[in-house]
Amino acid sequence: MMATPIPADADNQLRTLIRTGDLPKALQMAQQVLQSDPNHAQACLTFAQVRLAQGLYPVAEKAAQRAMTSRPDSEEIELVLAKIYSSLGQSQKSIDWCNRILAKSPDSTAAKQIKAHSLERIGNSKDALDVLGTIDKNVHNPNLNWLTARCLLQNGDRQAALKAIDDGLALPNMDNPGNALIRSRLLLQRAKIFDGMSRYDAAFRDAKAAKSLVDVAFDQEQYVREVDQIIETFSAECLQRVEGHTGSEYSHVFIAGMPRSGTTLVEQILDAHPDATGIGEAKDIDVFARALQTILGSWSPWPKCASGIGVDDIQKMVTSYEDSIREYGYPVPSTFVNK
Repeated sequence: MMATPIPADADNQLRTLIRTGDLPKALQMAQQVLQSDPNHAQACLTFAQVRLAQGLYPVAEKAAQRAMTSRPDSEEIELVLAKIYSSLGQSQKSIDWCNRILAKSPDSTAAKQIKAHSLERIGNSKDALDVLGTIDKNVHNPNLNWLTARCLLQNGDRQAALKAIDDGLALPNMDNPGNALIRSRLLLQRAKIFDGMSRYDAAFRDAKAAKSLVDVAFDQEQYVREVDQIIETFSAECLQRVEGHTGSEYSHVFIAGMPRSGTTLVEQILDAHPDATGIGEAKDIDVFARALQTILGSWSPWPKCASGIGVDDIQKMVTSYEDSIREYGYPVPSTFVNK
């Protein structure tokens, strides 16, 4: 079968589809172009942008890197790579790409936002606030208010965090349906602030309003099916197949629990021990679970894709997880504690 000829204005068409949010058509066209030219820069970039939006971060990374080989100085591609590494929890890599952009374009708001978010994720809220403070005050972006509030809250400044949220909610057009998701995030963040201030009625009101904006019905039957799949997948036979895993020089403690159940206190107690380091709520495990289907090349989504996992797969993920933790800059103990 002959490949479909590449339209003369393919780059513009692909950019328009991404800009308008038509991801299915963007993906379809990118794949068609790549059949004719596997290294077509804009098609690789579009493919990466769609996969990033879908949460398929390792696939997005490979496509963006292919695009970069054709356009090594493209700020657009560099921004996508910074977003991908931020999503993968590889914060230092994300910061490095942002610094590369800012060395050429010191006023890049997008690069500053991604850098500040990566800094906040590794607990460096002070430097994150310094970066956010260099953004033009005329840039009205509610996501910046949300991020600023998170950094301020991490620093213990609830009043300033509350003002950042209120300013974000007061921005023009925040009542438009298209802003429902960010409005919900702002309200949830304000609910956390009110909760920390013992203003429980206000916290409940904001949490309820946030849920109503992006209300997702709970499907009990679907939930039961998912739990049954997890039980079925991680059988004794599945676990026996990875018994040859060589382990690690480190020990790991994972704390799981409902909100306000004492998980933070447990982490703090363990972190006080000289041989343990608390690393907060590192997202890498969640990232691996989301990407596991792609990593294993399975046709089945999570959790069924895990039925084909092997010792080598486990070892690669362990190494990647520990490398990521070390990149956060935490002191290296014998035990890591992830909440």
